[in-house]
Amino acid sequence: MDEAIKRSYIAFIEILDRADSLPEGTRRQQLSLHMTDPQLTKVIDRIKEMKRKNLVAYGRVTTHIQSISLDGIDASLRDCQDSGNAGTMNTLTRKKINRGIQNENIKAYLSRGSDGRWRVTKAVSFGRGC
Repeated sequence: MDEAIKRSYIAFIEILDRADSLPEGTRRQQLSLHMTDPQLTKVIDRIKEMKRKNLVAYGRVTTHIQSISLDGIDASLRDCQDSGNAGTMNTLTRKKINRGIQNENIKAYLSRGSDGRWRVTKAVSFGRGC
């Protein structure tokens, strides 16, 4: 079970790295394979905000999963992720606006759907330091 949760979380992080480049017409559908509300709406709203500001994501986030807790169809996961080589960039100037941080303490909440897939329902950053 832990491996399925781990794989689902890693797939969630990987699709977040490129979520803003997914076709708008199928974006919600593609993202919903890896997350559900409230996380799904939060990501969609963030992409819309970024596009309004001419921003795009760059780079990749590396996961370092520390622990997984399972409670029936719900799970929580602790990640000490490295987003030091990722951030946002202006689409017009190609100038990097910000950069993520190394050793970011993340707690993600997942739920197993009726289809058996684990999806992230909420991800919270507790900032630098794991």
